[in-house]
Formats: sequence, structure tokens, C-alpha cells
Amino acid sequence: MNLSNEFNLFIAIFIWNTVSQSAFAMEHRLIPHMDTKDKKVEYYIQKPALTPSKGVILYIHSHQPDNKIGAKIVIERGIPEVYTNLGFTFVAVSQPGYGASEGPPDFCGSFTQNAIISVINHLNETEKLESSQIILIGKSRGATVASMVATKIQNLKGIVLIAGMYDLKIVTDERSVSNFTKEAGINETTIIERSALYHADKMKCPALLIHGYYDIHAPIQAAFSFYKALMGGNIDASLHVFSCGHKVPEENYDDIIINFLKKLTQ
Repeated sequence: MNLSNEFNLFIAIFIWNTVSQSAFAMEHRLIPHMDTKDKKVEYYIQKPALTPSKGVILYIHSHQPDNKIGAKIVIERGIPEVYTNLGFTFVAVSQPGYGASEGPPDFCGSFTQNAIISVINHLNETEKLESSQIILIGKSRGATVASMVATKIQNLKGIVLIAGMYDLKIVTDERSVSNFTKEAGINETTIIERSALYHADKMKCPALLIHGYYDIHAPIQAAFSFYKALMGGNIDASLHVFSCGHKVPEENYDDIIINFLKKLTQ
């Protein structure tokens, strides 16, 4: 190889590395909340190196009782790379009261639900990413929020719900009741606006539910009822139940989620 060819190869490798690195760059954004423009919603976005993207994974974190860093915990755990390596654009949103998202938490209520919808709208406006390209993944509180968002935005590509609360009428554990009371107050209205079971007829996208049989925070009975309601509405839904409590080990369901995503993108 002569010097000229070596130089050209060096330039080609340099350009490729630069493009690859920029394609994988994580962006941090703060946008106005759709309900109150003076409140900000925080989200992170990372695009896959190869285009076009297979779709968008929008991840909603669980409750953080102590260090409320919001979506940052998802980034720190390396979750985005799992999905960008599969060819998806990855988005992680901080619920209000967590991370840099402003406004007090409202225990999965309309302000939190609309924070997620604010991000979906922003992705459409700035990235030309439509809701029909978005797959929601929510865990615990995040699953409760995601399930309600899917009843409001009916053309989502799909939804993955891990250990969510779908009927707050039957949630009785001390921690959840205490947080619900403090953040929103418990009455018929606040229960219904957070319980996807009572809005299941409005959900239209394929759904994957993952739950622990011995979950004391999000009772399995609600997961069964929600799944039955989705099936009754001819929704392509599946429910995977594991012999565990609220924290379902990720190794139990990683392959299940990947297979669900493959099915959605075939």
C-alpha cells in the first residue's frame, strides 16, 4: 500500500469514527410542559448509528423514593444502548418531580401523563417522529403512566408494561397508599384518572404485560383484569407472570421484550 492509499484509508476511518460517535451521542433536552409552559419536562434521546431507525422506544422510569434523579438512572444503567443496538431511537423521560422535570409528582396523574405526551409532541415537531413509530416501555409507576398515555394516544406502535398499577381501587399496601394520599389525595376521581382498567376500551396498540405473581404494590388481580379487558377489545395483548414480587428480574423478561419488538417491526 502506498502512502497516498494509507492516507485515504486513514481519512476514511476517521470520518467513519466521527460519524459513528455523533450518531450515538446522547442528547439532553428540557421542553415546556403542555399544561404549564413555565414548567419544564426533561428527556434524553439517543439515535442508533444505522439509519433508518426501526422506531422509537420511549422509556418511563419507576418511582425513586430517595435520590429522585429521574431518567438519568436509565442512562446510567446502560439501557439506551440495548435498544439503539437493535436499531431503535431511544428516549427516556423524567416524570414531574424527578430529575430536572419540574412540578411536584402527582402519583401518575394527568400532569405526569401530559408530561409524556409533551415529549411525544415535541418529538413529532422536532424530529418528525410520529406517535405511530413510538413504543412505550414503563416500569412500576412508569407502567401505570404509560398505560394511561396509551388510552389517550391511540395510534402508538406498541406498549410494554412492567409491574404497573392498572386498578388503584385495589391497591392497599401502606407505601403506595401513603404516596397516593400525599401526592394527589384519594377519591373516586383521582383513582379513575390513573387506572387504565377503566379506560381499556380506548387502548388500541399491541400490549405486552409483565408482572410478579406476589406483587404487593401492584396487585396481580389488576393485571389479570386489565389483560382480560384488552383481549375483550380485540387488542393483541400478552401477559407474562413470574413467581416473584414487585421487582421482576430483568433477565426474566429481556428476551420476551426483544421478541415483542421484533414482532412489531417485522
